[in-house]
Amino acid sequence: MSAVVFATYSPGLNYVPAKITWVEKDIEKEETKSIPLTITSDADVAVYVEAKPAPLQTGAEHTLSVLVSNLGSYEISNVEVEMDSDALKNIDVSNKQYIGNLANDDFSTVQFKVKTTSSPGNYTMKIKVNYRDTSGEWKSKTIIQPIIIYEAEKQSNGQIYLLVGGLIAIAVVIWYFFIRKKK
Repeated sequence: MSAVVFATYSPGLNYVPAKITWVEKDIEKEETKSIPLTITSDADVAVYVEAKPAPLQTGAEHTLSVLVSNLGSYEISNVEVEMDSDALKNIDVSNKQYIGNLANDDFSTVQFKVKTTSSPGNYTMKIKVNYRDTSGEWKSKTIIQPIIIYEAEKQSNGQIYLLVGGLIAIAVVIWYFFIRKKK
């Protein structure tokens, strides 16, 4: 037997009372049962990534902040974030971070210390979020985030030339006014 229902119960396992009637050998029988009904929630998450310092540069260390937002109508629990990329080397103890519980419309941020290992170009990073929704089901969402790695900026020699030029000018002024012999 199947039926289309509009659930007003909260997510999780709910027992719905039902009265069952049938005819057996011309005798009508009736029994009341509790039918287990699992209601799933609309649990979903969104992920946003930010790098400090920005932008990502070749051979540099960066801190990636991964913000996880609960888009569902109910709380989610045991939220865990995992990060992986071929272009980034994780220099933290683990590539997983634990958040805990997130109420509906709530968010939290975790951080990963990384070092870029690839040449400049476009790459991807995989972010996996595992969580348990209010119905008790474990859910997982994987986001493929595009990232861009830029060439490391070269140190400017202009500042060095300015410093050396200033020192030469000071030396010439000292020589002209104090050291040279007046005729």
